[in-house]
Amino acid sequence: MSLHKEIKFEDEICEHLAAHGWLYVENDAADYDRQLALFPADVLAWVQETQPDAWEALTKNHGDAAGQTLLNRLRYSLNQIGTLHVLRQGFDVLGVRIRFGDCCLGSKRDRRSTERSD
Repeated sequence: MSLHKEIKFEDEICEHLAAHGWLYVENDAADYDRQLALFPADVLAWVQETQPDAWEALTKNHGDAAGQTLLNRLRYSLNQIGTLHVLRQGFDVLGVRIRFGDCCLGSKRDRRSTERSD
């Protein structure tokens, strides 16, 4: 029997991150979408919170399919232009710009995010 178990190490890391503000829920791996390679609920909640105007435009244009449309376009963009480009430049969902890098959210292009953080 091995004295060392990797699961114990993983648990300690997760507990530490959760204690320091990281979003962690035990057994949340069940919410991971392998096809998209994302946690869909986290992506959608983040976009809704940080970019309410963009989310409103998406729901106006796509109705109930807005979330899936955004997730599919994100996966496509990650595959086509890469993670760093998506983080730095964002991506378009049929004319609606979605940004993921914090550097963009605090810029003069999105004053609402800056006001929320003050």
